[in-house]
Amino acid sequence: NPASGTLYIKGLTANNARQFIEVYDMTGRKMIVSNITGNSININSLKTGAYILRVIQNNTTVYTGKFIKN
Repeated sequence: NPASGTLYIKGLTANNARQFIEVYDMTGRKMIVSNITGNSININSLKTGAYILRVIQNNTTVYTGKFIKN
């Protein structure tokens, strides 16, 4: 589903692990790097388009997926 200002991420667990996200545009340019606080990230700074999301926990990628920003 397209997102506009906030991207909600299902399945994140509130544990003591170091978790952060990386958002890339479709050319592979890193657009956002942010620690995860809760289950959402602010994507207002992104232009409309398709992006790749990586969730990293304890220096290991635990999820990679695509999303569309409206």
